[in-house]
Amino acid sequence: MEPLLEVAGLCKPYPARSRTPLPAVRDVSFCLRAGETLGLVGGSGCGKTTLARLIARLAEADAGRILLQGQDITRLRGRALRPVYRRVQMVFQAPAASFDARHTLGWAVAEPLANAGVPRAARRAQAAQLLERCGLPAGFAARYPRQVSGGQCQRAALARALAAGPRLLICDEATSALDPLASAQLLELLDSLRRQNGLAILFICHDLALVQRFCDRALVMQDGRIVEQGAPTALIAAPRHPYTRRLVEAAL
Repeated sequence: MEPLLEVAGLCKPYPARSRTPLPAVRDVSFCLRAGETLGLVGGSGCGKTTLARLIARLAEADAGRILLQGQDITRLRGRALRPVYRRVQMVFQAPAASFDARHTLGWAVAEPLANAGVPRAARRAQAAQLLERCGLPAGFAARYPRQVSGGQCQRAALARALAAGPRLLICDEATSALDPLASAQLLELLDSLRRQNGLAILFICHDLALVQRFCDRALVMQDGRIVEQGAPTALIAAPRHPYTRRLVEAAL
């Protein structure tokens, strides 16, 4: 089976005060299949979010290739990126910050449907259905981000992402701002959606123990590189790289 996502030799340096750019992502390669949950774990500043933005085509790679369902999307521009943005969606760490405070949750969930040309009445109904699918009553469509809890806002963010009909969902520390109960509920919802829809999930996290519970495979990232990968249980039981060992020790 062809991978849903294939990343090959991806590189992204950022300018620094010195003449030498700082490498945020360095020669990263991996594959992700439909219906698979892949954890990306590492400390703050290791390049996880930059890598996610490159895959979602929210930032430009300096080298390497990104193949989505066999299509090279690395150098696409303008209108050619619209189908990519529908197939790849992100759920961010701070859900309230990802919404426009001037608009209701229903408006935000319906926006991708409007961009796809869905008529107003139909998109309102679909937005309510998506909110219900993500565990929120349809009445939440009339609420503003400030009127709901963090967990509820993250569910609405997931509903908005699903409105685009993605094949790949990137969760960038999506549970780190939630309390343990809301985090567990969101993970249960994500896993249910993965099984029902064949979604592939790139789950970015700094907690190796959480990745072990939720993910099929894991990548360990340090200083912009993937230093180790494999089944989370195997990585924790017998880490080969010194950085992985430090993450395991910190989790104990």
